[in-house]
Amino acid sequence: MKFITLMTLKPFRALLLSLAAITLGISASGQVTYRGNVSSIKGEAISPQLKGIVLQVLFDGVADLYYRSEDGTGYYYITDKGGRLFTISVPEKARSGGKASQETWRPGITTVLKVVMQDAPALYGRIESVSPDRYDLTELMREYHDATAKPDDFIIYEAPPPALVPYAGFFVAFNTDFLKPGSSDELDGFAVDPAFYPSAGITLKAFLPRISKNFSLALDVSFGKRYFYGYYSADNMPSQMTDLYQELHMHNNLLMTNLIAAYSFGQGRIRPVASGGICTRAVLSDNSRIEMDAVDGSTVISDRYDYLTKEKYSFGVILSPGLSIDLQDKLSLTTSLSYSELFITDAPGSYRSVSLKLGLNL
Repeated sequence: MKFITLMTLKPFRALLLSLAAITLGISASGQVTYRGNVSSIKGEAISPQLKGIVLQVLFDGVADLYYRSEDGTGYYYITDKGGRLFTISVPEKARSGGKASQETWRPGITTVLKVVMQDAPALYGRIESVSPDRYDLTELMREYHDATAKPDDFIIYEAPPPALVPYAGFFVAFNTDFLKPGSSDELDGFAVDPAFYPSAGITLKAFLPRISKNFSLALDVSFGKRYFYGYYSADNMPSQMTDLYQELHMHNNLLMTNLIAAYSFGQGRIRPVASGGICTRAVLSDNSRIEMDAVDGSTVISDRYDYLTKEKYSFGVILSPGLSIDLQDKLSLTTSLSYSELFITDAPGSYRSVSLKLGLNL
């Protein structure tokens, strides 16, 4: 843990931040939230020891908080009421480390924060539990400001991003299902063609900017009407029936859901996306049948009977590379090619699906 004390700050540091506040405008509560270039400041404006580095301004109030990251370590710079400068270094892995990892950095950070906030002993319990990340430290600085500032003191701070940013959209897809009957099923011996069918649905999506600006979770719910065709023939049947022909006509209405975690790469308007998750299917209605023709010499006996689709509910995994294209504001277009493997199912044999999806997020 690095500890630096400095009795005076450069006077134009306060002027720079004040100009930023005037430029952005002060809200009715005396607080300014800002992002982008305004949230950066040259280190020499704070201390000669920080010359040549650029810091992010996380909080400016009764006490100030700045940040930079280098070589897997986060450096937090705090100036207290008296103008003293303290530096805290926290390895990035400390955020996800276990109890043993926390014991290496927590004593130092709590000691520094208690020195900075010695006139607010009510916050000591809060200091003991503070997380080593910029959002929680910024919130702690704001709590200290609220506890010790004068009524007319204003603050400038970088507001943390929301926990989640919800979006909604709709999509259409073209699906291809592959079903290969198992040897123990009554469809044994049937050759089943792939089923080609469209589907449509809605997407409920949430970005998680506190994890990453590029990370999101999505729930897709869609409806599709699927048709499988199968064919079976056999010779040398008992009695005098020499040939038997059967046709499978499987008509199903499907409810399909996908719970997907996605990560987009880059910050441009067109970004590749890699996603994966779990998928489920439910057969809402079944109108399937088998048609049979038995040939005995010149006599043909025809029959048909209902076939109950074995699949009721199916569960599997889905992988889906794709593209995200920003159109305007929050409007974006997504396209993806998905592969699903359904392995918890009553459907006989092997069961998988490929889907080409086009969606619009609002």
